[in-house]
Amino acid sequence: MRAIAGTLGVFLIFFSGYAAASGSGPQPESVANAVVTNGILFEDQIGNDPSQAELSINTNNLELVNTGPTMGIGDELSYLVPLAQNGDKDAQYQLGILYSTSEWGPEDKQQSIFWFQKAADNGHVKAQLNLARLYADGDGIPEHNLMAVYWYKLAAQNNDGEAQYELAQMFSEGRLVGVSKSEAISYFLKAAQQGHQEAQFDLAKMHLNGSGTPKNIMEGYAWMNIVVAQGHSKAEATIKRIRISRKMLAEAQDLSLSLWNQYVTPFK
Repeated sequence: MRAIAGTLGVFLIFFSGYAAASGSGPQPESVANAVVTNGILFEDQIGNDPSQAELSINTNNLELVNTGPTMGIGDELSYLVPLAQNGDKDAQYQLGILYSTSEWGPEDKQQSIFWFQKAADNGHVKAQLNLARLYADGDGIPEHNLMAVYWYKLAAQNNDGEAQYELAQMFSEGRLVGVSKSEAISYFLKAAQQGHQEAQFDLAKMHLNGSGTPKNIMEGYAWMNIVVAQGHSKAEATIKRIRISRKMLAEAQDLSLSLWNQYVTPFK
């Protein structure tokens, strides 16, 4: 089971100056839907609004509190629920985090899923990633590969590096989706360009092995080199085994500098 992405603390500080708003709680809604035709998920039919799809998956009617969480973690949390009810996707996401763990009080998976769903529907990228993981693992919600892939792809389209990396792994290994090395390298590249170190390492290996792309020792070395420079022990062992000419090495080092400036420095 994977950890839920996100933390609570920064949000609480940010919202500590808000006054509590009044209002009734939102009504239970069905969890995300997908269009399925012959077992294939058609994103262009779904678009960004899963509520328009044909296959409805409901995770039970959820009774929502409308007076704020009662988990004994301070008055500041009472601001989250009114904000979330008024459509604030960050507050909705933070409630999803809050209910997903017993760190702050009794864990409530159904509340957590509900608020992640609301935030994901409103475009919160980390909520989309968390929802994808929950569907993939069947964690508090029926396991559903198509829904997992839908939310992974939506988060990836919204430039989440973790979603891109996990999709790349899935296409590489044939998990949840069919094996596609070309799709895998495409998502590894997207994640690598977001500064994702493991994606950079896997991308380098694919170039070196000619997996999903023509074999390219120079480009593979260049990517591996920047991972080594970040202290990656497996990359250090791998780069020592690469056979490369002096001329190609000089080109690879020049490319490494460019890759470093574009895909490492901005993310430090």
